[in-house]
Amino acid sequence: MSWTTSKQLDHSELFRALRAHLRQTPGQLRERLASGLLEAVRSGQLSVGSRLPSERLLSDELGVSRGTVVAALDHLVRRGVLERRQGSGTYVRSAPVSVTAQADEERWLVDRWLKHSTPLDLAISSTIEAPTGLLGDFPATALMTAEPSTGYSAVGERNMREVAARRLESHGVPSLADDVMVTTGAQQALGLAIDAMVRPGDRVLVESPTYPGILALVRRAGAVPVPIRTDAHGLIPSELRRAVAEVGPALLCSQPVGSNPTGAVVTPERREELLDIVVKNSLVVIEDLTLADLVFADVDTALPLNASPDVEGVVTGSSSKTLWGGLRVGWLRADEPWLSRLVQAKALQDFGTSPITQHLTAQLMTAAEEHPTWMNDRLADLSARCDHLINALKREIPSWGMERPIGGLSLWVRTPGLDAQTLSDAADRHGVHVMPGDQCGVDGAFSDYVRLCFDRDPKILDEAVTRLAAANADVRRTPSPQRVLLRP
Repeated sequence: MSWTTSKQLDHSELFRALRAHLRQTPGQLRERLASGLLEAVRSGQLSVGSRLPSERLLSDELGVSRGTVVAALDHLVRRGVLERRQGSGTYVRSAPVSVTAQADEERWLVDRWLKHSTPLDLAISSTIEAPTGLLGDFPATALMTAEPSTGYSAVGERNMREVAARRLESHGVPSLADDVMVTTGAQQALGLAIDAMVRPGDRVLVESPTYPGILALVRRAGAVPVPIRTDAHGLIPSELRRAVAEVGPALLCSQPVGSNPTGAVVTPERREELLDIVVKNSLVVIEDLTLADLVFADVDTALPLNASPDVEGVVTGSSSKTLWGGLRVGWLRADEPWLSRLVQAKALQDFGTSPITQHLTAQLMTAAEEHPTWMNDRLADLSARCDHLINALKREIPSWGMERPIGGLSLWVRTPGLDAQTLSDAADRHGVHVMPGDQCGVDGAFSDYVRLCFDRDPKILDEAVTRLAAANADVRRTPSPQRVLLRP
């Protein structure tokens, strides 16, 4: 990217944030500037791989000497946060993906997210109550006789593919059964798509914050996730435009409806801005619609970007959030030649998803379509549980902050002054499991947030909040050490 292009990028918001940080933070001026830049990296204001404004521009805009700017940048270079490139400028460092880093990521996902023994689990964002009422008198034997099959079909059973295509059509994505492959949950669908489309060293644009499973898959592929800031309406177009200008054409991973962890929903107006950027820059787009059915606020939702014939990409979905996580049935939609390549990769992994669970999921999804009042009741119940958790948190831990989500299953909660990993450890000791926010961010971003699933019985939510209040009190009595120490 040329210096002319870089100069034209809008850093006005960054300068405003840095000026405020310099006014409000004690200590030497160079320390304050260094900590302000570090906060901009962690929050996603300065994304991984992005170029900083020049030393002269920082000096002029912030009203500090150039020597102060150089000292602050030098400190962050020594800490490995920034890197200088000869003749090009200073950049937010993209840490290489190492075997150790990948192993640590996978270990957290298995040991801390899935393989724990904490009694109350608010970390896994999925429903735990199976919708048995939808089946009625449907006989179990029918699950094995729905279609004659060997059970070895990487592309999936026909009836499940037809139902998945209907769900995608309902969200505005043109789909036929022949465009769809059935997977073992959306995580496998996302993994297959990323492995097929990403090479080691690639930059992958991701929402910030985003679903932790996406970050793990991108890193497993040897790629570098580049965070793009979001708000209640999803990806911020100016931030996406800036990232594309800095890293070039890339793969974009997004959850446009009911984003995990924030519940954000892209509006039609926002979608048009994003679509213009995607098409003009030939971005390939993976969109996860796993939470698209769970919008419980009265808002006008946009079509996915992949609904446009001008966009190349993959769309994934799942029954886990709408119906029950125990079904472990997901799907993806792709055009040729991507679909054939993905089917081959799926076949090499497991030969195919269980036909019985596919037939069961197809039956449940069809029943839900035929009984729309069931879905209306589901959304009303989710909305009530969300409000219940918010009210309990405001009552028991008033220092925490949150916005009511538009959809999804999770509450994105800020814990001011607390390190989320430390809080998570304390919560485990008190018998409640939560997701630390930095697992949803890149390079330590959102370290003062936690993600809490609200799709639990209200009594469980009350007990969980009581235990979280005790964990919060414990941590505040013993302040957490700073992760990055800024010294002269």
